[in-house]
Amino acid sequence: MFGRGYDVIAPSRFGYLGTPVPQDSSPGAQADAHAALLDKLRIFGRLTVVGVSAGAPSAIELALRHPKRVSALILAVPRAYAPGVPEVSAPAESGAMIKMVMAGADFAFWAAARFARRSVVRFLGVPPEVEAAAAPEDRKRVTQVILGILPLSKRIAGLRADAAAKISGWRLEGIKVPTLVISAMDDLYGTLPAAGYTAERIPNAELMVLPSGGHLMVGRGGEVRERITSFMKTMDGSLAAAA
Repeated sequence: MFGRGYDVIAPSRFGYLGTPVPQDSSPGAQADAHAALLDKLRIFGRLTVVGVSAGAPSAIELALRHPKRVSALILAVPRAYAPGVPEVSAPAESGAMIKMVMAGADFAFWAAARFARRSVVRFLGVPPEVEAAAAPEDRKRVTQVILGILPLSKRIAGLRADAAAKISGWRLEGIKVPTLVISAMDDLYGTLPAAGYTAERIPNAELMVLPSGGHLMVGRGGEVRERITSFMKTMDGSLAAAA
């Protein structure tokens, strides 16, 4: 997504891959943990912060709560707030998949990935017909994403923490750094309204709307990378990813 030449810090947020879930697992608390991690790593400069999907709330909070740590902000298919627009907690027809995922059933998810790919793709927020018509390299990337979710059981606490997080309006006018927001018109998690609202409220933010590709931006990797590369050329420093 970012091209070559960047150092990436990619923390596992609360509940993912062994990171404990504290009593306060709110996006603000996660942002404070991101800042504490940078302190522990003795990285005191300002960084570009990337929030993808459910990583967006803590990325936004980091820009608001710790502005001296952030030089730029990228929000891709962000879980965010839009007034009057209810969150899409799950794509349509994904009820059974949601129950299985929230149970942390590793074998069942592996079996679904192998024998019910369309259902898994829909659960990931991509219209199955879009993924089915994608180029072989794009379908291979989707496969890598699906298999990368395993072991699901080591992510279930994080999924539950994300599901419990309350998303409300931020004081987005307080974000003073260059910001790029990306979403897709056919994202089955419905991130476009919130992406548009977020880009509208952050001063001088850029909004990139993809005509298709869903929550994984399938088939749009080249143009997304080109836009991010162009955006990043104006930035200095390493890349901190909250995703």
